Amino acid sequence: MGNEAGKSPLPWMGWMQRLIGMLSQTRLRPLTIPGIPPMTMVNMLEAKSSLSRLVQAVESGHEPEIVISRNGRPAAKLVPITHGSSEKRIGVAKGLFRIPDNIDAQNAEIEALFQGDRES
Repeated sequence: MGNEAGKSPLPWMGWMQRLIGMLSQTRLRPLTIPGIPPMTMVNMLEAKSSLSRLVQAVESGHEPEIVISRNGRPAAKLVPITHGSSEKRIGVAKGLFRIPDNIDAQNAEIEALFQGDRES
């Protein structure tokens, strides 16, 4: 009994090769749920093998968020960290209190207290 041309000697080899081919292709797939904006969803295996690429996509803003699923169910969300405002805080209390005109009048006494020289 010889092998027919083009057929694998083991029947499951073709199926196994197709499965390996599908698993090796990492693609971002949009997840759409009615009433919720679309998001990208990847399974756990894809997330483990391409975490750097996923983080880069989120950091660059290419993807607003990526949902990582386990057994077809959302398990975690990869989102960028939003940094606080980088505005200068100088003058943040402007107008909230009044500085008296004689604020420097007791500087010598305060300096003596810091130096340990008590004036009594």
